[in-house]
Amino acid sequence: MRHYFVLWLLVCCVCTAGAQPLAPVLKNAVRGLTPSAYQAAGVLGERAAQAAARRTGEAAFQAASKQLISFLEAECSQLYCPAGLPPALQARNAVLEKTRRALLQENLRLFFSKPHIAQARFSPRVDYADIIPPSAQLIFLGEIHGHNTIHREIYKVIKDYRARYPGRRIYILAESVADDGIIYHSSNWGAKGPYQKNGLERAQMLKALVKEQNVFLTGLERPGLIRLYNASSQKRAQVVRKYVSSAGLEIRNRGFLDKIAWLRQADPEAVFFVYGGKAHWSYAHAGSVPLSLNTNKTFVMDFTPRGWRLPSSMESIWNLWLQSQTPPPAGQYGVYVAKDKPSALILGSDAKIETPDDFLLNWR
Repeated sequence: MRHYFVLWLLVCCVCTAGAQPLAPVLKNAVRGLTPSAYQAAGVLGERAAQAAARRTGEAAFQAASKQLISFLEAECSQLYCPAGLPPALQARNAVLEKTRRALLQENLRLFFSKPHIAQARFSPRVDYADIIPPSAQLIFLGEIHGHNTIHREIYKVIKDYRARYPGRRIYILAESVADDGIIYHSSNWGAKGPYQKNGLERAQMLKALVKEQNVFLTGLERPGLIRLYNASSQKRAQVVRKYVSSAGLEIRNRGFLDKIAWLRQADPEAVFFVYGGKAHWSYAHAGSVPLSLNTNKTFVMDFTPRGWRLPSSMESIWNLWLQSQTPPPAGQYGVYVAKDKPSALILGSDAKIETPDDFLLNWR
């Protein structure tokens, strides 16, 4: 987990080093300057105003597109396109990276045609049950790995949901937890619970959920993959290199989809919280699990600690929109919710939560 986190930080550093500050024209376009805005200012006539708005929008799109490409290239070289992949995986990886670029550029174009696509509010306390639609059956919770601030929020999401819907059966399906064929509950947790990837605080949070919130827990990962990861630093590096590539993520996501499908068939009335890294759940990542599901009952939430607006391709359109918003006051959450599902598909998630804390030593 820590190795993956270091790689993620490395990508962020590379992207930050290569990224240029956004031009004023881009900031203005994100704020939604229109021909009528120019006209009301008495600066231009109607035709000239429309032409100016088109030029502003195109220049803004080109500036954002250039920045997005720099993110994609840095991520490919440092994370998603590692050297030494088997030939078949390398070929598949190239296809997926091309698809990922095309998807993000199309979303960027759509964003500039419809910039007012989310709503913001600030609050010292969030009841997550107010954010999640009552009809949602598959709620995806995206985290930054190794961050206890996020672990605290994951616990609060399910605690709030349980309080709102005490009679619903709730499952947690977790990345980095072995799919050992057991569905864990407070009655069968045992001394250690399921086999997990390294990450003590995260494991403690999942245990607390099972023990305290009357939920079921099951893993999404092949047990052999977890054993390899925990075996040694050399084995861990091999696992990370292969399975953090775009093709490797796709392999793991297919396994996740099989487990989700099996559980939904076994317990069709239940609600499933699917928890793991953002790349697996983001609408902005080609091949992500929610994009592969043929259902309108998905809801994707991603969590970002204060000050962690990552310069990544997955975050790029949300971050463009956030530039037009006032930052949350000190000690308050930023709660950003897409206006509808088409808007969520452009942004990358249905909701984004910025937490008041940048880092906690313990998740409690």
